[in-house]
Amino acid sequence: HTIELNSDSFDGFLTELKPDVVVFDRFITEEQYSWRVMEKCPDAIRIINTEDLHFLRKTRQQFVKKQDFIPTKIDQLDFHNDDTMRELASILRSDYSIMISQVEMDLLVDTFGVKREQLLYLPLLSEEKQHLKDEKDGLLFVGNVLHEPNLDAIRILRKEIWPRIRKQLPQAKLRIVGAYPTQEVLQMNSVKEGIEVIAHPKSLEEIYAKTKVSLVPLRFGAGVKGKIIEAMEFGVPFVTTTIGAEGLQLENQFGDWIHNDWDVFTQKSIDLFQNSEATFSFGEHLTQYHDAEQFSEQFLTQLDDAISSYQANRK
Repeated sequence: HTIELNSDSFDGFLTELKPDVVVFDRFITEEQYSWRVMEKCPDAIRIINTEDLHFLRKTRQQFVKKQDFIPTKIDQLDFHNDDTMRELASILRSDYSIMISQVEMDLLVDTFGVKREQLLYLPLLSEEKQHLKDEKDGLLFVGNVLHEPNLDAIRILRKEIWPRIRKQLPQAKLRIVGAYPTQEVLQMNSVKEGIEVIAHPKSLEEIYAKTKVSLVPLRFGAGVKGKIIEAMEFGVPFVTTTIGAEGLQLENQFGDWIHNDWDVFTQKSIDLFQNSEATFSFGEHLTQYHDAEQFSEQFLTQLDDAISSYQANRK
């Protein structure tokens, strides 16, 4: 249903529908509509689908702008800002919040005193991908360019990482794939420098079939990175930062692919690219941490328990 902003028609829609559970897409939607739900359907359970903690991403972004290095500890960050207060208020006001990162669940509980019973864990779920065979000649960055962490990562790639890789691998190609590329990013397209910018690929399968290594040099962000799960689904190794790896349980098995120093990041990318004999299988990791059937079932069980106990939790 299309919902009009600032219109009483939504009240009539709610009254007629009489929902048992209302899920708000991000806290900004909760701010706009939850009071109407509380008024018209006081017994409806209110849940925020957080996707990621916006305030964590924005606070990290401000840190990087000022300090110009990646924050590796929570106590480096100053959460005294409006973004934090608004999103926390929304989480506390709601019955439950869906979380995709256990790191962010721990942050809410340990730093901000949110009750763990209010948090429902549902990680990004993995799906089997088709593995096409092609000549692998490139490295890849993929991500919506309108998303500021991605644009920052593309700039880092262009300035800090790709010139060094290109010097050692003059035949290699860098493909930057992402919707809504800015003029700045489009101008990076260069046959001479081995960079190809692709806004709307016909097939991601074909892109990954040509990719030896996925590069994820994120300096700030939150949630978990679907681009890394996607690379694993296609059997492509990756190099990322602690921000990119956060919440994905990569440290034990893939810790050697996580680097915040651009020199080390670059060398690891080159090593993986040159290791043509290696084949990579991520099925066990994806099954353990992102299996659709397992985690969907766990989430629905948790949701059933939440529905039966929400009145006590509200008190």
